[in-house]
Amino acid sequence: MSPVLRKMRVVTITVIAWLVCIAFSLEIYSRFAFEGNSYGVHQLGEIVYEKEVGWIGLANLRAPSQHGSYPVAIPVSINSDGFRDGDWDEKLQRVSGSHAKKILLIGDSMLYGWGSDSSERLTESLAHRYRLANVNAEIFNAGIPAYGASQERRLLPRLLERIKPDIVLLLFCWNDYGDTALPYDHRYPSTRVYKPFYDPQGALVINDVVPRRPSLYVRDSFLGTLRLWDALDVFYYAFQDIVYKSREVPGAKDFPVPIHRLDDLVFQDNTHPTFQRVERTVMQLYRDINVITRQHGAAFFIVNSDPSTEYIIGPKITDMGIDLISFPKEYRPYLPWTYIYNDGHPNFLWAWILSGAIYRHVEGKPSTDAFADMPSYGSIPSVLTLNRDDLSAKYIMGTWGPPEAKARWALEGGNSRTGTTPHFILRIPASSKKEARVKIFAWMQFEQELVLSDHNGRRLCRWNMVPDLYDYECMIETDRSGLLLGELTVSQRSVPNTEVPRQKSYLRLAAIFSIAAE
Repeated sequence: MSPVLRKMRVVTITVIAWLVCIAFSLEIYSRFAFEGNSYGVHQLGEIVYEKEVGWIGLANLRAPSQHGSYPVAIPVSINSDGFRDGDWDEKLQRVSGSHAKKILLIGDSMLYGWGSDSSERLTESLAHRYRLANVNAEIFNAGIPAYGASQERRLLPRLLERIKPDIVLLLFCWNDYGDTALPYDHRYPSTRVYKPFYDPQGALVINDVVPRRPSLYVRDSFLGTLRLWDALDVFYYAFQDIVYKSREVPGAKDFPVPIHRLDDLVFQDNTHPTFQRVERTVMQLYRDINVITRQHGAAFFIVNSDPSTEYIIGPKITDMGIDLISFPKEYRPYLPWTYIYNDGHPNFLWAWILSGAIYRHVEGKPSTDAFADMPSYGSIPSVLTLNRDDLSAKYIMGTWGPPEAKARWALEGGNSRTGTTPHFILRIPASSKKEARVKIFAWMQFEQELVLSDHNGRRLCRWNMVPDLYDYECMIETDRSGLLLGELTVSQRSVPNTEVPRQKSYLRLAAIFSIAAE
């Protein structure tokens, strides 16, 4: 071997040795310095990287998926366009040559149906209302978890060309301000997933091609099991932050609140210049979306999913000349019953109520609000066991109680030790009856008073429970809805004033095993 080749061989081996040493050191460091890989929104197997908007659904996926803390896996079906919807080619074929309306909805996880079966979402409820009215319409769902105004603006032209809708509905959620504040998803600052970023004038200033952090390139390979990618990600973030600063793009430290609170930007002091920038950006993007939609010959509406933000965003949207559709005021007492279990995302009841408001506003015609007309009405049970099963997850709104000693739900003074007061939905058989019997199978440790109230705050039942396992029942006056929207509380005065360790707090609380209406 010649001296030159020998020297090249030594240099090559040395370089490889140093690279292995550096990689090994990074791996050891990462295992101590980082808690573990989290892919942010990409932790969902149904979500993948997309170069224009940052992420989208995994095309043609058919699989169950665990949505956050919701305890039951949800069947998810993604079409070839990357959305949780039926096949768009088939839908377009059905309306081809007919006078059927094409209605496109864009939005985030509330539209996507986080924690809900696809049949129980807003789009399916809206489609059902059109069928009840004998109006031919196809509904297209383009909701993706964690989308904000920037991604909706970037995605819109593609959707308009693909579907050519007659009506476009944008679902506003209270966290849309936070979703537009940064060039990456603020919920996962240490495992960034990037997205396009616009300025208050509506100009795309960065991430025309959305970048990927190093770990996402290898996450599905055997190399993805290594932890050194966490360290490489940190270096990549530092480089990106330098780029952002040079382009006057705000970073997490530019906000006077912690990054995880950016979801609440809509409620923050709007005199702060950073907040003002975010709000101006969101509103400008809505203006642009409105203009682009109308240029394509479609009507545009914004649907406000959360009544708590009505007074904040309502006047701003209407001042821009954009139609705003809101959750009906007369149904706001029902709101505690419109969320899925262990989560803040809306359920089938929310979808039915809001779809009625949409239909009436868009069509200018009355629409039934009878709960018996809901697509899912017949599946609502008359008996609920407060346990970790599908029925509990779907028809109880609240947080799981402590598992000790078979206590499936714990209450104290109107609030659970581990979360909120449980609200539940039961169907009353033969709802034309004026009265129904409510039964509760309960265990408790102390003598306490348990109260059942309805959505109007009326106290329907009051039981003086004594220690041991018992059945309790009472008669209630029914209404025409055919549903019992109930709330269980324990009177504060009836809770013994005894000191019990927090982990054993169920011992001083009522534990309700099942409830039935008949």
